Amino acid sequence: MRSKTWFLLLFLTLLLMPLSPRPSAETVIGSTTVILYPIADAYVNSSDPDANYGSATSLEVQWYLSYAYLMFDLSSIPSNAVILSGELELQLDYLSWSVGDSIGVYRSIDTSWTELGITWNNKPGFAPEATSTVRFTSYWYWLPMYCGWNVTVDVQAALSAGKLTEVLKWSALGDYASFSSKEGPMVPGLTVEYVTAPVYNVHVESVQDTGQTSNLGSISIAAPYDSGMVTHTLTLPQDRAIMGGSYNVTYNGGYFFVGWETSGGVSVSNPYAQSTTMTISGSGTLRAVGNARRIEYFYDDGYSDGRISMNPGQMVAVRFTPLLTDKLLTARFYFSYADKHTIKVHVMDASQRDLIIPFNVNVTIPANFPVVYTSYGWFDVDLSGYDLTVNAGTDFYIGIEWTTKGAPALGNDWYTSRVDNRSWSWNGTTWKAITDSDYMIRAEVGRVASSRISCTLSPISVVIGRESVTISGMISPPHGGVTVTLVYIRPDSSVVTRTVASTTKGEYKDTYAPDKVGSWSVRASWPGDENHDGATSPTASFTVSKAYSTWSFGISTTSIPIGSNIREPQLR
Repeated sequence: MRSKTWFLLLFLTLLLMPLSPRPSAETVIGSTTVILYPIADAYVNSSDPDANYGSATSLEVQWYLSYAYLMFDLSSIPSNAVILSGELELQLDYLSWSVGDSIGVYRSIDTSWTELGITWNNKPGFAPEATSTVRFTSYWYWLPMYCGWNVTVDVQAALSAGKLTEVLKWSALGDYASFSSKEGPMVPGLTVEYVTAPVYNVHVESVQDTGQTSNLGSISIAAPYDSGMVTHTLTLPQDRAIMGGSYNVTYNGGYFFVGWETSGGVSVSNPYAQSTTMTISGSGTLRAVGNARRIEYFYDDGYSDGRISMNPGQMVAVRFTPLLTDKLLTARFYFSYADKHTIKVHVMDASQRDLIIPFNVNVTIPANFPVVYTSYGWFDVDLSGYDLTVNAGTDFYIGIEWTTKGAPALGNDWYTSRVDNRSWSWNGTTWKAITDSDYMIRAEVGRVASSRISCTLSPISVVIGRESVTISGMISPPHGGVTVTLVYIRPDSSVVTRTVASTTKGEYKDTYAPDKVGSWSVRASWPGDENHDGATSPTASFTVSKAYSTWSFGISTTSIPIGSNIREPQLR
């Protein structure tokens, strides 16, 4: 989306709709936003009614003397599109001093005029009432600046025709105003947001695996946007308008992810994957279920909008307020730049006094960091060995102290998320509260949860060389794509070890042909992960029997001459 620079203005109130490089909270997820530029623009002047000003670098609007015409080609918007919004935006370069001035935009159904042919005498007519107005309420301005008009209804009405003409003129009082034309320093723009499928209301939230709703963490929905993708990070709970279709959805932090629950017209391809595909076919609910035994606390939106670095001995910190009393497990730092630098980690109480002796950590580049000089991403510091308990409702701080001037650079978030007023900086002498951004430091609190793995077999008795035994089971809570180890114990106590991968539902299966006769046993195990202890199943037993054989005996004839032979018996 087009960027722009806002200039200082004093004592001025305008009806403005500023553009943003990220979708606003009101943007429909999945919608398409395009910026169209005029295919023709010109102003007409009654004082010289036959003159054409189509090549002028400005569009002049004067009280009942000059009007500005702009034409846009809408053919790039699909004919079946539903227009959600349209904003006409022009750069105001000059405005005479008049109290109560109001410039309106009026639609003309005529799109036959040409930029180099339009004059006052042949100008098209336009609607008697303004579609939208911008009102100026004081004398003093610092220019240039942008003015925006909501022309949604005009774009909706003109879509089938493929072109749109808008006219600027004074609608109340007025004197003189000059805007930049498409030949000028800043081209006018028409920003249109539209959808090509039905839009549904989707409620997003998170719950504990106990069923209690605390709405920790956030849910990110990635959708096509312009020529790439945009990620909408939603605080919880929230209702959002989403266009029907498929999107990548991810649960971020808060609880440690267990699974997805959906209702109505919302479904996911893998209910056990923290990042999966969500399909919207109607209104409904998307709920992330998490393990309440381990919680990630954070106050940033995951976007690094800037970076901060300080001098040795200085530091920054974030204040955390835990919901549950439990162990402090991990400190997480998002670095916008890090290349094997050393940091000093602080853990402090509510009065910003160290709870443990600050210690140095070498920032190694994790696997998810790009292998370049300007590496970035989350870096985790294990605090579980300090056996620190943080209490529900009692603040604590995690800080980073610089040991090298200017490096590494910690991520700083301010652009789209609400500032939580939890970030602080230390200049070596005093603490200062940060009110304009959130430092990207997070904390994990909780403990490792237990897990279970089952082991069943079928059949319980097989014949050697002819039959196989099938071992199956499930990891609970479900863990997909992890290694399950199966240990088969032969009758002579020797061991056969086999491994299989679990499915997305945490299920596993192995089919094995035993090679010895006698009593066998088998057990299954998985090693666990950072959130769950590993587990070993109870032992299951089966029997392997010898293969049986039969003899059949027959003769080739019922009579035989003396001295002749009969066929030998055959083994069957």
